[in-house]
Amino acid sequence: MAAELNRNVSGEQTRARLLDVAERLFAELGYDGTSLRALAADAAVNLAAVNYHFETKEALYAEAFARRFREVNVERDKLLEEAAEKWGGGVLPVREVLHAILWPAFCMTQRRPHFRDLLARNLLTPPPFLREVVARENGAIMARFVKEMMRSAPHLSREQTFTRMQFTAGSLLFLVASNDPIKVPFRPLKGSKAYEELLAFATAGMETGGPPL
Repeated sequence: MAAELNRNVSGEQTRARLLDVAERLFAELGYDGTSLRALAADAAVNLAAVNYHFETKEALYAEAFARRFREVNVERDKLLEEAAEKWGGGVLPVREVLHAILWPAFCMTQRRPHFRDLLARNLLTPPPFLREVVARENGAIMARFVKEMMRSAPHLSREQTFTRMQFTAGSLLFLVASNDPIKVPFRPLKGSKAYEELLAFATAGMETGGPPL
């Protein structure tokens, strides 16, 4: 029993190490520039271990993203529940809903610079299989947030709500995928100050009316 437990722990540690190395190498070299053999060597495991845990490079690449999405979405759920409790189960302010969406993703990219760089590599032309991963991991929670936002911004149609939330996601990706601080007159804007500007921008966009699509 103890031996089996030790094997399981060892297997989990190997899998986690492979994902950490994959995140870094894929960010630095890209999907095509990273071989499984080089990745295994960097992780100090044999190639068979990579094949055992992930079978293909595509599966490893997808999981390097998916695990971060899962972490972010757990935090999004938590923040939304906390906001609902704070406001007594009533309609949430637009800013509260947006903060629950944006803050966990922003924090993840600050804590995990390799993941931030990996996002940047895939910002414009992600491989088709990665689109499927994003849809699978984020589809349900985004549907929940769209529903919540429609309560908070009833002046918007469903199409407007979804479109403006897409614009908001694009603004977040632009912010976090850049290694350089956003330039403003006299001083660079970065970190939490840049996030506050993003949140204010997104809130204004959701609170403003407009012609129906």
